[in-house]
Amino acid sequence: APLRRKNLASLLGRVKPGDRVLDLGCKYGEISALVAEKAERVIAVDHDASALEKARATYPAKNLEFIHADAFEVLEREKAPVDLVILSHILEHLEKPEEMLVRLKAHATHCYIELPDLDASYLNHYRHLAGAKLQYTDNDHIWEFDRDALREVVEQAGWRIIDSEYRYAVQKHWCGHG
Repeated sequence: APLRRKNLASLLGRVKPGDRVLDLGCKYGEISALVAEKAERVIAVDHDASALEKARATYPAKNLEFIHADAFEVLEREKAPVDLVILSHILEHLEKPEEMLVRLKAHATHCYIELPDLDASYLNHYRHLAGAKLQYTDNDHIWEFDRDALREVVEQAGWRIIDSEYRYAVQKHWCGHG
């Protein structure tokens, strides 16, 4: 989809032909397939088996593997770390997002984080000032991160935000460690 490709330009511009990538929480595989056009190998993991069946049927690339499993089980089986882990709309659904980021450091050299930009929602600013509950973008969100809160979680986990983009009410961060 042209709009999705444009929205992911910052990610796609950083993927190199020899990269090995893990797309964690890939759902229907759209991002995985776009990244597979550039990367050497993409491992796309999700807990929704029916979504993965659809992804396999829609995106049958030879360098793209869809796996129904726990991401860390998959990473433990890999002999070498991946170059990139994609966390597109994942962290806000985890009870302990910082722990996930800490664990990923042993398995990846870079991380791409994409999630809703709470700072872009003026209505939530007013809710915050009034002491009212925030309006989450999904019913299954556990967290909503403003820009400072996300930076804090990322840095406490030992990652460094190299570049950020705030567009279309979405935060996008390219992170590294070391």
